[in-house]
Amino acid sequence: MNHETLSDEHFRIIVETTPDAVVTTNTEGIVVYWNSAAEKLFGYGAAEMVGKPMGMLLPDWLHESQQGSFSPGQSPENRSIIGNSIATICRRKEGETFPSAITVSCWKVDDELFYTAIIRDISERVNNESLIRQTRDFLENVFRATGDGILVTDTEGIIIRVNKAILKMLDLPEEEVLGKHIAELVPRTFHPEPMLERLLEDGFVENYESMWERRDGTCFPIESNIATLQDNKGNISGAVAAIRDITKRKLAEDALRASEERFRILTQSASDAIIFVDNAGKILFWNERARKIYGYEAREVVGKSSAIIVPEDFKERHVHEFEKHKKDSTFNGVMLETSSRKKDGTLFPIEFSFSAGMVGQDTFYCAIVRDITERKLAEQALRETNDYLDNIIKSSIDCIIISDNKGRVRKANQSFLDLVGCSQEAIEGRSMADFMPGQPGDYDCTTGATVTIGEQYFGDISKRMEELFSVGRISGWESYFIRGDGVLVPVDQNTVMLFSEEGEAIGAVGVVRDITERKRAEEMLDRVNSCLLQFGPYMDANIQLAVETAGTLLKGDAAVYLKEGEGGCRPAAGWRLPGNVHETATMPQGFWKAVRKHEKPSPIVMNDLMREPFYSSDPLLQPGGMKTCIAANIVNSSGHAGALAVFYNAGRAFDSSEEKIFSILAQAIGSEEERKKVFDQLRENQEKLLVSEKNLKLFSGKILSIREEEKKRISMNLHDELGSMAISVGTRLSIAKDEIRDGNKDTAVDVLQQMKNFFKQSLGRIRKIAVDLRPPELDIIGLPAALKDYCRRTVQESGVDLSVSISVELGEATVTSETSITLYRVTQEALNNIIRHSRAAQATFKLTVDGNTITYIIKDNGVGFVTDCAGATAGHVKLGVQGMRERVESLGGRFVISSAMGKGTKIEIALPLEHRQELEKELPDVRRAQASPAPTSKEIDPTKVC
Repeated sequence: MNHETLSDEHFRIIVETTPDAVVTTNTEGIVVYWNSAAEKLFGYGAAEMVGKPMGMLLPDWLHESQQGSFSPGQSPENRSIIGNSIATICRRKEGETFPSAITVSCWKVDDELFYTAIIRDISERVNNESLIRQTRDFLENVFRATGDGILVTDTEGIIIRVNKAILKMLDLPEEEVLGKHIAELVPRTFHPEPMLERLLEDGFVENYESMWERRDGTCFPIESNIATLQDNKGNISGAVAAIRDITKRKLAEDALRASEERFRILTQSASDAIIFVDNAGKILFWNERARKIYGYEAREVVGKSSAIIVPEDFKERHVHEFEKHKKDSTFNGVMLETSSRKKDGTLFPIEFSFSAGMVGQDTFYCAIVRDITERKLAEQALRETNDYLDNIIKSSIDCIIISDNKGRVRKANQSFLDLVGCSQEAIEGRSMADFMPGQPGDYDCTTGATVTIGEQYFGDISKRMEELFSVGRISGWESYFIRGDGVLVPVDQNTVMLFSEEGEAIGAVGVVRDITERKRAEEMLDRVNSCLLQFGPYMDANIQLAVETAGTLLKGDAAVYLKEGEGGCRPAAGWRLPGNVHETATMPQGFWKAVRKHEKPSPIVMNDLMREPFYSSDPLLQPGGMKTCIAANIVNSSGHAGALAVFYNAGRAFDSSEEKIFSILAQAIGSEEERKKVFDQLRENQEKLLVSEKNLKLFSGKILSIREEEKKRISMNLHDELGSMAISVGTRLSIAKDEIRDGNKDTAVDVLQQMKNFFKQSLGRIRKIAVDLRPPELDIIGLPAALKDYCRRTVQESGVDLSVSISVELGEATVTSETSITLYRVTQEALNNIIRHSRAAQATFKLTVDGNTITYIIKDNGVGFVTDCAGATAGHVKLGVQGMRERVESLGGRFVISSAMGKGTKIEIALPLEHRQELEKELPDVRRAQASPAPTSKEIDPTKVC
């Protein structure tokens, strides 16, 4: 096979695989060649058209006007069409017409002329012509309205067109700019020659910075993008420049369109890979696009098997399919989808067409391959996105509605259908306004309330629609939808407008949430707040109001507050219960135990009370036929105070908002019970205060009386002691004087010795009186030694058989003077009572310090106190105990005395290490009364001690 024959066969194969119809006629317009693309385009086979006039391809109405155009040989004046593209109308075999472009070429074989027409279906181009015109108009508008300056010159550099932005930059009218040379706009010192050379060489200059000069002589920097203009023949016809004043750095203008690409060799300029293989499947030709798609250079694949681009697991099938396609001509030109393999082993989807040709005895095959990876990915992403969105819409508990730009429903999910009570078919095409209240009036609402729709509601709709169209979205809009039965459903709407790529509104997506439960909860909460605001100073009335509110809000048949007490549980307040609940006897404990064992803070619901074992004996449940109950424990600082319960004659379910409201009312009752407890404690403390004040007055009076008696006794003792001492001293001095005068010195010495002994005795008695007023040992030897010395001396002087054990462990603690004298006086009073009244054999005194507290415990094993006795002694003991208590409590301490018959007496004292006397002055009377500990069962009332 010679080179010429091979080239002719290559050409024929390309003509057979090209997508354009190729038809050859003689000078008479009779078809002599008809390729496979013409067969696909017109529907005529080659056998049907070869030998027929080409005019068959025109519709009837074009026969007379344009039939000659298809026979250029018959009409010499029409031969000018050769080499030009003609737009006309063609007709397919079945009669369908379509716009087409025909390019005719003339060639000669053995002095015989032939005409070849390349016919292309330009339906898409015709459809795009309108868009091209719109684009041209758009560019013209851009030229006029763009903020960047655009300037056009001819080949000599003369300005032939400018836009308003140029005039504004130069501050010149148009007539003073047009006709000027472009060099007149730049300063004289500027030399544009390098830029012009680059422009002529490259045809384009980008981001070129220079200076321009205004009419007033001021210069300003500009940035230019300049391109040469070319005519149809490719000659330079001028230049266009996009000018930007970069003083303010405006946004750059879109780059100018590149000029139309020149005609390129079909195989190298194709957007698809073109591959030729021989009959054995070896690659003969590999174009540029194939190199880019597969990554193989032509030298790497030419001469090798086409299996190099076939996936490993598809190679055997590839051989089979290749043999099948070689034998079956129906596959020629058919687009098929499969997968292929790149040089790096990557698999990717392709779309290819396959055709065969002959050159002599050799068969060649041409495959046109297109990489459809992006298309497949886009299709997969679109499917996944659609599936994802469909799943979201279907599974959403919120209503999702899609409408067009007229507000008509296109699609809605099941939640919306359930909300309005319609089917999908019944809502499509209906306006969204059909599902909203259309007339003013009163409507029933799913919250159970009655809603009044007035003019304000419709005014709010108008404002929201204006907001939607101006902002593109609305959110948080609370409104109402209307069900098929006329009942309003409160909803919260969020709507977003949908726009096309051109910015036109094409519809909207709305997400609607049923807020019935929220509204019902808000209404119930408002009523609860109203109830709590009505609480007054009477706690029982407040509790009764809370129980009634629980019954009415939860729409029960009965409500009761069960209060826990020592005798069990009893109804303390009720609503719609038979009889006076405040006087109802203690109820059986079955229901109460069932509520008590519910440890969670949330309410407990009993849905079948009649099956409970306590139902038959319950005086509150059985007569009313109660079947369902919601109850909650009431807890305060002391623990369980009771329970709040609402009963129903039928089954009842409770939502979370109802349970929360119920819990709030239960807590309110608990708070009122706590307040009652505080007030009761306050009254008790006030009563204690009154008793304390009474005892204090009595004690103060007795103290004053005792002090006067003590002063009188001390005065008499001092008078007796000093008077007798003065008389005795005077008498003895007279006797001694007389004896000395008589010369009886020995007798006088005896008298003086007697007087000395008498002095000594009198001074001892005076010293005891002074010690009783203020023991000097406290200041000299300290509290521990003073207590031990006092106990030793007192027991020794009393002569009673009493064993005293005293322990003082103060460590390094420093005891104040007030605390020391108090402990000393308490020791004196306690030891005197033990010696005089207890008949005890043993007594212990233990004084210790623990942290900031001084503890003093005094015990004896005597007979204890007799509570019913008379006489001075009894009064003295009562007064002594009260005196000890008052001394201790005056320092902020605690005094407890306990006794039992035959088991002795115990005194426990706790004093702060550093007492604060000023604190007692600042405390109000009630607080001081509360600070006093309440008597326990082991304490003895000092008013009854004897």
